[in-house]
Amino acid sequence: MRLLLLWIIVLSPWVRAEHGSLEGRAKAQLAFELEHDPGARYPHFLKVFLHIENRYLGDLRWVANRVQGIEVELLGPDGKPVHQDPSAASIQSGLVPLCLPYGSRLDWLISHGGVSMAGETQGKCALVVGGRGWLLPIDSLGSYSLGVRLRGAMGEAASGTAKPELLLEIASEKILIGK
Repeated sequence: MRLLLLWIIVLSPWVRAEHGSLEGRAKAQLAFELEHDPGARYPHFLKVFLHIENRYLGDLRWVANRVQGIEVELLGPDGKPVHQDPSAASIQSGLVPLCLPYGSRLDWLISHGGVSMAGETQGKCALVVGGRGWLLPIDSLGSYSLGVRLRGAMGEAASGTAKPELLLEIASEKILIGK
């Protein structure tokens, strides 16, 4: 009986990791990389990576929609939400099953080129994450902040039929290139 009670007290939090969220089981932060390609539609493109480290005593498994499951909020230099430029989206999205083994790290590229934005691109940098996109002044990128929420399902619920739940939230971070 004591052994069963010890198992329930000590190990049950890790067994339950197949449900719930990534909070407390993974360390997450954003990383930014500026890509320059003069011949591209957007000569300057800001890549955003969701860096996740498994801090849990086992594998972390989840499924998320790589576009609809990623919600972002861009804050301007004044700390207020930035208005989204007029745009049109043509984004192929779907559920992505992910497994992060014990002790592993993942740099998940969450930005993409599936949103076309109207506006002048000279001196601007394209930022496209989730279903949203902005053209930002390249010389003041560091004055903007980005926050991300990841929605999906953990473990056994990761079959894709479960209603997406909040798996992870990263408070707004300043956009620091090379971070």
